[in-house]
Amino acid sequence: MTVNEFNSRIHLPTLALSLGMNKDYSYRKLPTYGWLGYNQDMSHVFDVFELLSAKLEDIKAIYRKYTIEDSSFQEYKFYYSEVSENKLFSSFARRNLFSSLWSLSVAEAANGEIRIDDKVKKLEDVLTDLGILNFSYTGIGLITSRVINQNIFKSIGLEDTDINKLIIPTFYAPDYHFATLETFDLGNLDNRKLIYTSGEKGWYGELNKTIVGSINDLLSMRGCTWDPKIEFWTTKPVNIHTTVTVPQCLEIWTQSSNLTCSNSPLEIIRENNGLSLIKNHLKDLPLIKVKELEKLTGEKLTNHWISNRNLEADVFGTKFICKNNRYYIKQYGIENEYSNFSIKLTGIKKEEGDFYQYGFIHMNDSETMFRAKRKVFNSYRALLDVVTNVLLEAGVGVPMVSPNQKHYITNVIDAFNPDNPIENTAPAPRVEVIAAKSLLPESTNGEVLHSQTPSQVHPCLALSQEQLSEHQSLDEPPSYDHA
Repeated sequence: MTVNEFNSRIHLPTLALSLGMNKDYSYRKLPTYGWLGYNQDMSHVFDVFELLSAKLEDIKAIYRKYTIEDSSFQEYKFYYSEVSENKLFSSFARRNLFSSLWSLSVAEAANGEIRIDDKVKKLEDVLTDLGILNFSYTGIGLITSRVINQNIFKSIGLEDTDINKLIIPTFYAPDYHFATLETFDLGNLDNRKLIYTSGEKGWYGELNKTIVGSINDLLSMRGCTWDPKIEFWTTKPVNIHTTVTVPQCLEIWTQSSNLTCSNSPLEIIRENNGLSLIKNHLKDLPLIKVKELEKLTGEKLTNHWISNRNLEADVFGTKFICKNNRYYIKQYGIENEYSNFSIKLTGIKKEEGDFYQYGFIHMNDSETMFRAKRKVFNSYRALLDVVTNVLLEAGVGVPMVSPNQKHYITNVIDAFNPDNPIENTAPAPRVEVIAAKSLLPESTNGEVLHSQTPSQVHPCLALSQEQLSEHQSLDEPPSYDHA
């Protein structure tokens, strides 16, 4: 079990309430990363371990407490396992280790020196000379001999050849919550080496400014790269820069219901003469959005959307193809129609004590939404009954499946829908509030919203100064806050 898996299985809102957490805090569950709590200005964001102020030596006790002693805070039932306990301990230790590495490297970026062209200069002076001082707002760190010589970082594999390299994070949430760490040479930003990931990549840069097309744009302007997770945390209208690509603009337009933009992503496509490129990036859009695009752009796109949805999947050694809103079976190099419809699964929700599957049925050029108990996917007969009823009620038509291979249909649908997220919307477990206390300090500085450079070592992520000083005495890391 990883840190993210534990955060996904423990119901943080209920746990925080039971500990007397201030009711001004809100909570959301992110894909991959699990539950996070945050205060009003989002200057404090925390997970289960941060709520409990957990140290490395506490992890096994925490795991046992919420699996053996009190499982009432579990959102999804799981049981104690020594293997999972040890994996959680290792996952937490690894996160701590890289948090300490990043924190120390950021301190070195503020005060340390870098060798460029046989000259030793402060990093800030080098960035200024190169005209890329804005890049310092991305939370970059500097690997120096002082970093390399820390014994606790030996297991990471840093070598003397890494001295003078920079470290850059991506983020999945504000308040120092980094998703990945990469190293690179200052003159070769495109050649980055991934040294840590906590699940999936996040955004580069700082929120609430400008969304840019790539990390290279952050050399000359302040802002962040596009990532779907930024809409959870952006609190101000943002500008979309002209460097944002067509697929990025379409993703912003279709997925960012909580993101307020001062300009339209479709206008960026138009300004960049990208309307002709839209037809190449339609396959992941719902048909209703394609129809809307047709009205907004004047382009005929439905046929391109159908032809773009050409995918292949292997089901128990048999090749299936999804195209033209139908499934085909490929045998001996020949494609034969398997069904006259295809299905896009959008997610599973737990409602009224049962799991329900949501999605769309595509047939010809129509798209019909459906909701059905997930258990119907255990039987091809039950599933086909649901599909038939939905399409007949919508007046679309009668679904048909190859009679000799009907039993494949549930597996075929799942094979073409590997991303089928599960959302638990069941009521939270009932708990008694046993204390009334504020566990996290409220922000008093409105100017440091979304600051993601560790001006101080994060108390719940970084290794303690005592642990570092066992190997070498460190000064208190200086402030590196550009807010």
